[in-house]
Amino acid sequence: MQSIPACSVADVAAAARPRGFSLSQLVERAMQEAGRSSVERLYVGSTFCSQYFLRQPRRVWREAFALCRRLGVPATLVVPVFSQKDLAAGCERIDRLVYGFGDVVDEITVNDVGMLAFCVERYGCSVNAGRLFSKEPRDPRYVRLFEERHTVAIPALLTEVFRRGEVRGIEIDPTHAALDLAPLSGLMPHIQVGVHVPYCYLTTGALCELASVHRPVRQKFRPNASCSLECARCAVGYELPSGVRMLRWGRTVLFPNHDCLISEGEEFRMIVTPFDALVRS
Repeated sequence: MQSIPACSVADVAAAARPRGFSLSQLVERAMQEAGRSSVERLYVGSTFCSQYFLRQPRRVWREAFALCRRLGVPATLVVPVFSQKDLAAGCERIDRLVYGFGDVVDEITVNDVGMLAFCVERYGCSVNAGRLFSKEPRDPRYVRLFEERHTVAIPALLTEVFRRGEVRGIEIDPTHAALDLAPLSGLMPHIQVGVHVPYCYLTTGALCELASVHRPVRQKFRPNASCSLECARCAVGYELPSGVRMLRWGRTVLFPNHDCLISEGEEFRMIVTPFDALVRS
């Protein structure tokens, strides 16, 4: 297994200081727990939540990019799916980040077709297809399905853009007990595969339970409603009678899959998100 170590603070960077970490300490802890002594890339932004992307404090953005400069590593800007009401603000924020921190941002990960087309046309950096493009089955409660050795394939929607060379990488989750990357790497050897570990996202959506808690009843559970980054201060854990554990982080539910086996001999980018460090703190 040839893995390139990377760390993702997308969706979680704002939670570092409320839990007693600097961003540098959080990244170091994440990589240590993953058994790696170094990091070669930092992911910043958000996969799952447009409100987080728009409301992450400027201080946190600056701290993340300053860390990249200090470590001498590039940054991947992770862009979520924006609703129509937030699209203009989202595009403006992406412009400011790509052009303002172009010395470290050399790659963008997108999660919908519209933003893929926008970024390919507008920016000169590499573009990756993010986690939300993948529709692979995922649910540890279905044991027989989960314990299969799963062969990873390119989503049909993206096959043509990969062939045209518009997308340089694809990011996936540890959806099963074992992942086989060989057919994917053999079909398109120029594609950089990134696997997010050790948590797999199970489901996500436009409603945030945490952001609704303090609102009046008639204002609760509104899609893509503005928030105060409640996810930076609170997370919810579940343990089912079967022993399966789950984590609600903002509007997303994830499950840990620390023991996922990834096919040996295939080079991939191991993207570590520090959920364990944040939840334990």
